Amino acid sequence: MRHAGPPLPISLTPSGAKASIQPVLGAVVIRSVVDDDDLALGVEGPEDASDPLDSVPRRDDDGGLHCEAFRTTSATPAPPAATPEPSATSVAGDPKLELGDPTWRDTFNNSDSWPIYDDEHVQMSVQDSSLQMTLLNADKWNSWVLTTPILRNFYLEVTVKPGDCADNDNYGLLARAPSETEAYLFGFTCDGKYSFRRWTGERFATNVDWTASEYILSGKNQTNHLGLMAKGTSFSLYANGHLLTELHDANYLRGGIGLYASAFKTANFLVRFQEVQYWELP
Repeated sequence: MRHAGPPLPISLTPSGAKASIQPVLGAVVIRSVVDDDDLALGVEGPEDASDPLDSVPRRDDDGGLHCEAFRTTSATPAPPAATPEPSATSVAGDPKLELGDPTWRDTFNNSDSWPIYDDEHVQMSVQDSSLQMTLLNADKWNSWVLTTPILRNFYLEVTVKPGDCADNDNYGLLARAPSETEAYLFGFTCDGKYSFRRWTGERFATNVDWTASEYILSGKNQTNHLGLMAKGTSFSLYANGHLLTELHDANYLRGGIGLYASAFKTANFLVRFQEVQYWELP
């Protein structure tokens, strides 16, 4: 349900810094900015912050840094048109080789399932059979967009092709988002690392820190498949059909799915999401 009243103040930091949740037509996005050059993402603010921020993130005189969260309705996936089968990664152990036809697949013939938007950090569009995010500045903001349905047990795979990129520029998928301000994030970096994190609405909690993998194709214009298997409290992470690691987390048991990108080094970082598909599991 879209909030139609005045901005709702919520605390985004343990120290008391606040942000406003304000309606943004057609968009669902949570963004965060950090000072550090590494990928230990988080949000910090000054001890005495009390007033809600306006619509643009700002740094206080004492160096505190804020994040703003926007919340509106998520899109409902339109029934996908008939599409050709994607090329299989043909790797032993790739879950989709055993799962048959997906429950739902989007090859981005249109944007009906995704509430794309533009703002001062990102521009989104659907063109050339891909959902494209262009991160305008190397400001370490995470921009994301969510869609329904609400899933519990599933295998989710996202096919992504980044443009010019370097080092810690990263992209990936969101899963089991119980609200527009909480989600699991599974991502790859341009230089071939992966991580699995949980955005709590206030900070990132790291389940798997950024770890290099030979199975991730690093560099620009490389197509990677991110796969996430979720069953109860168990998660399995895949890169191009190869199992990366397994973990357990019981915080979010069901929720929506989405896509995200973040530029750490490259202004105008272009990420092309070419396909999203999932299989519902018992």
